[in-house]
Amino acid sequence: MDYFATNKMVTNPSKTGLLILRPSKIQEKSASIKIAGENISEIQETNILGLWVTNDLKWKKQVDTLVSETNYSLSVLRRLQKFLSDRELKMLAEGMIMSKIRYCAAVYGSEWIRMKEEDPLSAMQFTIQKIQNNALRIITNNKRSDHVRITDMLKATGWQSINQIVSYASLIEMWKAKAFEVPYLDSLLQLKHNEYQSLRSNKKDILKSTIDEPFANIVEKLYNMSTDRFKQTNLIVNAKNEARILVNTLPI
Repeated sequence: MDYFATNKMVTNPSKTGLLILRPSKIQEKSASIKIAGENISEIQETNILGLWVTNDLKWKKQVDTLVSETNYSLSVLRRLQKFLSDRELKMLAEGMIMSKIRYCAAVYGSEWIRMKEEDPLSAMQFTIQKIQNNALRIITNNKRSDHVRITDMLKATGWQSINQIVSYASLIEMWKAKAFEVPYLDSLLQLKHNEYQSLRSNKKDILKSTIDEPFANIVEKLYNMSTDRFKQTNLIVNAKNEARILVNTLPI
């Protein structure tokens, strides 16, 4: 409220939500606050700039909404399949499906990134991957019964898998945080050393997460796997190229 007042903004109670982040196992009485004479009661979920956030910081609501929206887009794509070329279908799929999947992927998906084939596959990642698989079959004109490998269709379209998309988004967000010294995010990874090791001796710039949190833990692994060019460049185009090469080695 102080921030709003200082910046000469007016708070709208009808557009204000009270979301308290707490583990689902902790049961609390519903809280409330008063704004402009109106009571604002606690809610369990809210939509912030197109991203569904729940009070337990799980992303089922976001994924369910994403699946519902992209399933409709898939139905449109199927109806257009007989009239459009593969190139045109891919352009539509990029705008109607893949753009929605990529939006905030580092936020909702970093918890289930797979670094190697034997890592468990999250049910949410599997659900979104099925959406992409269906889009790939429409674009490449392959049926499920044709048993064409997903890797072959990804190669034909030049797309990354869902696991690779989330990994890429997470890695680039971390690069931006380090390159532009973004408050808080920049501090998630710090140089790893001990009392017997000087910072100068850490030639490979091995970083360690400063907090036990999914995003920090996974970008620690991804960042330390990246090349020196990725870590040292101040050009976003170079960082993206290096990140793309790295994530293409990860499992689909």
